[in-house]
Order: sequence, then structure tokens, then C-alpha cells
Amino acid sequence: MKKVKFVPALVALVFALAGAFAFTASKAPVKKTPVIYHYTSSSDDIVEMQKTSNWEIVAVPTGCGNTGDLPCSKEFEEESEIALQNFLNAYSTAGSLAAAADTRKN
Repeated sequence: MKKVKFVPALVALVFALAGAFAFTASKAPVKKTPVIYHYTSSSDDIVEMQKTSNWEIVAVPTGCGNTGDLPCSKEFEEESEIALQNFLNAYSTAGSLAAAADTRKN
């Protein structure tokens, strides 16, 4: 009679352990789509460059290259005006901000 009681208890224990580990599998991290901010002003004043209102999100920046005195675009891991503002505030001169941008323009 003890064997009969032992088998259902063992089965219940196996199901309990399987249930406990069934929901602990790690999920793959969600890949975020990069966002490109494009500088829309033609001003070379650092104050204007640091205004987030002078930057817009674009799929593909136009008029950008590797040279020029103005920033053209900056890519971030995700849409974040805070990340953009932190990037812009990290530079105190127009030249250093333009050099730190991913692309530049004249």
C-alpha cells in the first residue's frame, strides 16, 4: 500500500518542479531600432545647436557628409530627447559638437 501512495506523490513532485522552472526561461532582449536625429538649422551658434527643437528624427539624413562646420546627424539606440539633450550639452563649442556628430554639413 505504501508504494501506491508513493507514486502519486512522486508524480506530483515532478510536475511541481517542472512548473516552477517552466516560467523562468530567459527571454531574448528586445532589439531597439536606432533613431537618427538630423540638425535642421543652418546656424553655427552653439546655443542654437544645443536646442533640441533644431533637431528632428529622420529615416535618412540628407545633405550630410564627413566634412563641414555644422553637425548634420547623430544616431542613438532609441528615441530619447533626454539622450539627445545630454549629447548636445556635453560640448561647449560648435566645433567640438560638430566633430562629435556622426555626420557633418556646411
